[in-house]
Amino acid sequence: MKLLFCYMLLFVMLFFSSCVGSNYTPCMYYDKMDATAYQFDCYKEIIDCYSEIDEHYTYYECGVEPIDNAYYDLMISTDGEMTISAGLASSFAIKADYSLWSFGWNYSGQLGDGTTEHHDYPVRIMENVASVAAGCHHALAIMTDGSLWAWGNNSAGRLGDGTNVRRYFPVKVMENIAAVSGGSAHTVAIDFDGNLWAWGWNEWGQLGDGTTINRYYPVLVMTNVVHAAAGALHTMAIRDDGSLWAWGWNAMGQLGDGTDMCRHDPVKILDDVVSVSAAVFHNLAVMADNSLWAWGANGMGELGDGTSIDRLYPIMIMDNVASISAGGYHSFAIMYDGTLWAWGFNDWGQLGDGTTTSSRVPVLIMDSVVAVATSEVHAVAIRSDGSLWEWGSNVPVEIGYSPTRERRSPVKVMDGIRIP
Repeated sequence: MKLLFCYMLLFVMLFFSSCVGSNYTPCMYYDKMDATAYQFDCYKEIIDCYSEIDEHYTYYECGVEPIDNAYYDLMISTDGEMTISAGLASSFAIKADYSLWSFGWNYSGQLGDGTTEHHDYPVRIMENVASVAAGCHHALAIMTDGSLWAWGNNSAGRLGDGTNVRRYFPVKVMENIAAVSGGSAHTVAIDFDGNLWAWGWNEWGQLGDGTTINRYYPVLVMTNVVHAAAGALHTMAIRDDGSLWAWGWNAMGQLGDGTDMCRHDPVKILDDVVSVSAAVFHNLAVMADNSLWAWGANGMGELGDGTSIDRLYPIMIMDNVASISAGGYHSFAIMYDGTLWAWGFNDWGQLGDGTTTSSRVPVLIMDSVVAVATSEVHAVAIRSDGSLWEWGSNVPVEIGYSPTRERRSPVKVMDGIRIP
């Protein structure tokens, strides 16, 4: 019965997928309920759908391939040059010797070890890796020579190799790449000349090339870009003048332009921005004065302003912020004193505060943190001594600590991680 309901949900979502009209929401059957109810119930239904089929690890999102239902690809990757990244149910870390390690779910070959075997413990994948970014079912790595490599699910060309063939080992995609970010089924990369390139799924204009055509090779989107973040179905970019631009899906106001209309071309949102993190329905940005701003969906308190009010424009949350990571319905911020703070949805312990109680305001998690990355149900962090810590849901094995189970507080996974 539940699987039948999932099919019905998919039909409704695809039927209303034009992104036109102020009443458009990701879960139309909840359109008469408040934001908290429809976001929470929709998300819970998605997780239940996963559970229906999880025992076989087929992961076909209620009977369809992921690209046909990317609403369910609720993954948020790290942005820019990072030595850790969190995929939907997988994790990646670069050690001090520039070796790349991965662990967790591997049904699409997203771990990059040439298999589809899930791993409880980190496995070594590549050498000479400078940066890593995880998409929902794919992953990307920039080598020390600037070449970009990709692997995992390749529906709609998200790997950028000109095909839709799944890759179990890394394949070379581009040269001269400075930063990369993976969304649900699309990828964006910045080359050393400041050009922003995009490829993969484009039904909601998330590539920013003015079309809704999927791209199997990288296409040029804009110039003079210094930072980019791929959300689930939208993208954010910062230009060298500090201006923030956004495009793609906008049903919950996640673009921050004051509307809920999709944008196929970049639109300017803010000035004086130094970093941005894109989630599913919300975003975080750090300004030049180190203040943190947030906007988009807020039904689970993911914006951190103490309310459940969705925000179509950016609002200020806190000061003295060094770096950020936005998850499915939760958020993280590292302060300049090295303390890590979290807020939002916490049913799987993904905040790391020892509870499963959600919070609409920031709560202190740990100190001496230099980097953090999160998916929708787990998180990874590097402490100043180079140790890697994880917490949250462990379904099936994304936390590299055995025996596998949910962790509500950070647990140490490995040492020797390169400090970004």
